[in-house]
Amino acid sequence: MTPPRPRSPVPEYSTNFLRWIFVGLLLLAALVLALAGLTITQERSQYQERAAIAAQNISRILEQNIAGNTSRIDLAVQALAHEAERQLAGGGLARKAVDDFIEWQFGLQPWLDSLRLTDREGNILYGIGVAPERRISAADRDFFQRARAEPNAGLIISSPLLGRISGKWTVVLGRRVNRPDGGFAGFAYATITLDHFQALFASLNVGKSGVVSMRKLDLGLVARHPEPPGDAIGDTTVSKQFVAALAAAPLAGSFEAEGGLDGIDRTVSYRRIANYPAYLIVGLAADDYLAEWREDTKKTLMLVALFIVTAAVSCWLVARAWRRQVAAVGTLREQESKFRTLLESAPDAMVIVDAKGLISMTNRHTQAMLGYERDELLGQPVERLFPHRYRSGQPGIRKDFLGVGGASAGRELWLLAKDGRELPVSMNLSATDGGEPMMIAAIRDISERKRAEEEMQLASLVYNTSSEAMMVTDVEGVIITVNPAFTQVTGYSPDEVVGQTPRVLRSGRHDLSFYQAMWRELILTGQWQGEVWDRRKNGEIYPKWVVINTASGADGAPLRRVALFSDITEKKNSEEVIWQQANFDALTGLPNRQMFSDRLEQEIKKAHRAGLPMALLFLDLDRFKEVNDTLGHDMGDRLLKEAARRLTACVRESDTVARLGGDEFTLVLGELDDPASAERVAQSILRELARPFRLGAEDVYVTASIGVTFYPEDATDMDALLKHADQAMYAAKSQGRNRYSYFTASMQELAQARMRLTNDLRGALAGQQFRVFYQPIVELASGAVHKAEALIRWQHPSRGLVSPAEFIPIAEDTGMIVPIGDWVFYEVVRQVEKWRALYCEQFQISVNKSPVQFRSEGSSHAPWVDHLGRVGLPGQSIVVEITEGLLMEASGIVSDHLLGFRDAGVQVSLDDFGTGYSSLSYLKKFDIDYLKIDQSFVRNLSADSEDMALCEGIIVMAHKLGIKVIAEGVETAAQRDLLAQAGCDYAQGYLYSRPVPAEAFEQLLWSEKALA
Repeated sequence: MTPPRPRSPVPEYSTNFLRWIFVGLLLLAALVLALAGLTITQERSQYQERAAIAAQNISRILEQNIAGNTSRIDLAVQALAHEAERQLAGGGLARKAVDDFIEWQFGLQPWLDSLRLTDREGNILYGIGVAPERRISAADRDFFQRARAEPNAGLIISSPLLGRISGKWTVVLGRRVNRPDGGFAGFAYATITLDHFQALFASLNVGKSGVVSMRKLDLGLVARHPEPPGDAIGDTTVSKQFVAALAAAPLAGSFEAEGGLDGIDRTVSYRRIANYPAYLIVGLAADDYLAEWREDTKKTLMLVALFIVTAAVSCWLVARAWRRQVAAVGTLREQESKFRTLLESAPDAMVIVDAKGLISMTNRHTQAMLGYERDELLGQPVERLFPHRYRSGQPGIRKDFLGVGGASAGRELWLLAKDGRELPVSMNLSATDGGEPMMIAAIRDISERKRAEEEMQLASLVYNTSSEAMMVTDVEGVIITVNPAFTQVTGYSPDEVVGQTPRVLRSGRHDLSFYQAMWRELILTGQWQGEVWDRRKNGEIYPKWVVINTASGADGAPLRRVALFSDITEKKNSEEVIWQQANFDALTGLPNRQMFSDRLEQEIKKAHRAGLPMALLFLDLDRFKEVNDTLGHDMGDRLLKEAARRLTACVRESDTVARLGGDEFTLVLGELDDPASAERVAQSILRELARPFRLGAEDVYVTASIGVTFYPEDATDMDALLKHADQAMYAAKSQGRNRYSYFTASMQELAQARMRLTNDLRGALAGQQFRVFYQPIVELASGAVHKAEALIRWQHPSRGLVSPAEFIPIAEDTGMIVPIGDWVFYEVVRQVEKWRALYCEQFQISVNKSPVQFRSEGSSHAPWVDHLGRVGLPGQSIVVEITEGLLMEASGIVSDHLLGFRDAGVQVSLDDFGTGYSSLSYLKKFDIDYLKIDQSFVRNLSADSEDMALCEGIIVMAHKLGIKVIAEGVETAAQRDLLAQAGCDYAQGYLYSRPVPAEAFEQLLWSEKALA
């Protein structure tokens, strides 16, 4: 029988179907047009938003540029005003000095048109382009009249005006100059041409029709690009939109200017300039920033039109094909009904395939098996039902089968279901007789049989290839079988364990109650899992993780026990290593900060429960950095390990010694019956650490500073205890090191006072609270004063004069010492310039330079040397005083500084000599010019004292090296005479003068000069 060809799945009323196609086409066209319109509108808004952002960015950049230039110009004007006031205070203005100063400042401000100075009558006397014989007055100018009338006017900025000297439109920025009595002395000012603003605006990319302008606060025009027609400077004509925007947001904003003053639509951003009475306005033309949008819109509309035409043609082709197919369907319906009844009655899935390989018919069993609806299969290639690996061979198999006809025996293969599953099937093929040859396939699902076979194979494969050891026992625990992994883990072969119980593996590390609990859970729940220590055949004991499950029979009674286990030795070792790394210091093996915190917290809880005190000791090794710097970090690490060993030997096993990092250690002494025990431990630690450390061929000596605090007397929480111990440790260090100190409430008060002083110090330089005092350095041979040491003082607004010993360490810790030190240097240079001119051409002032200034990132000796050159002073006018500790560092940056000073002629003095660890090789290497004997050697100086011998030795050594000696702390005539007899070159101390302000020091110099 030849089955009828399948009919197409067409609707019964084709006319209605075609009508719906046309309606759908119209709706789709309307939707596409709506989406295109929405997209075009949104893109236009995005272009406008980007233009507004671009205008804001340009105005912000311009504002920063002009505000920055204004600040720099103000600094130049202030410098000129200050220089004029300084010369007026000294007796009068010197034309060359003023002109030279103006020329120097003018060279630093390349954007200036001029920098000038007037007298109190408004006559322009000094500046670029000013001829002495030509008298030009600014007395009638608004800016001059305002400066004369307002003593506190600050920076004065004029409206645009036509310069009387340059003949250009300019803007004036200036400040009032005062006489020493506060009266008006003149006006210092700079000018900028409006061409400068025009050039700046022209350099910006604002498009073909964009505009950039600057207007005064009264909206008078200052500058504009493109330049406006005619003379528009000062014109206040602006758009209504701009006026409305300013009323709502006077500092900065944006608005849309439709039409504008020149008929161009623009997106405009404006911004008030900081420190300058003007607005910046940036407008980007819509024609410029929407040009790309218009091109995109044209392309979009063309694509929409093309889509609609293509859809209409496609609809026409579909309608024509539809009509043809409807005509052929009717003849096949009757044949199809008869054949389908026969096909549906078949017990198996049936698929009929034509000679081209297309599915002609299927029955309900096919759809149920493969998950397809009938319409999803009809007319589809039969290869669709096969997995990809089988598809290429199907056309050849079909051709051969149809060529010989007949029927084939059943064969097993795989089909592909709709959901992607591969189904194993048994298939019988037969061919139709008569008419067009077709192939009929009878298909039966054999998934269940295959699944059962695969499960058995898989179970066997898993059992034999699993990396986990498996053991099967009967319900009584007798071993029935084991897998190969069992032999690999335990060392026992199957023959050695089958018929025995798992007791053959026991290690003896678990007691009877452990196994009783295991069996109790197995009986109650049918399963158990946990960690077990067993023994291998070779006697090795190892940990394993065991999972035991029970398999039941058909009646539900337990039948087998299946145990799976794996060796977890490496896991246990890894966990131990991770725990060790997380909680212990890698170098010393001591508990680290994390373990210390945990143990301290536990000791606090124990002390609370027991009602006993607990002590926390915070320890820092003194001068450990010197060991690292001189012997290297390897030797430093050896010292830390030995120190850790000694610390551990000083405490009980129940106590904790931890390393927090670097050379900081903590000790937790728990449950102390006697608080004095903490003191004994601290003394023991000091003794042990005072013993020499043997590092290679060197014996190294270090000491320790220890802070001690108690729970609950000093604090009850961990953070407070640690903070108090740290404060006590710093107290011990400040008392001279190699000692211990107990925490007291006053330490907390000192820490808070230091914090307040630190905050005050941050504003001291800007608040002009620092003063420079000077102490004379007297030449012993002649009694002359040609040297002085500059010493900084802080005049605190509420605390009065603050000692340098109190605020200098804070300035060094915070890094503020760098700008403070630079300020002292520039003050000293100004003073030494004056004293060399008035008193002595060789006058010299010493400036102390902190080690922090040498080590500061970006610090260099060049600015100091360059400044000396600018003011015309030789390097010998300044002496840089450094400490012995800095000399010992001898790092690259320190060496560069010292050698740079030497090359510039700046001399170097080594302060507090004898109290550190100086090496004679460093004295020679860096060409030290002066040694200052520390006052501790001078304080108790007498003819036969050890201090006298030390002073004489230092003097002789220094002279042999070509170095001069200065003795500090000279307070008596006897000390002066002994030092002079020993050949000391200079003396400094209260015998001659305390440190005094510059005015008092000048009186001392005048009196010394008068006596000479």
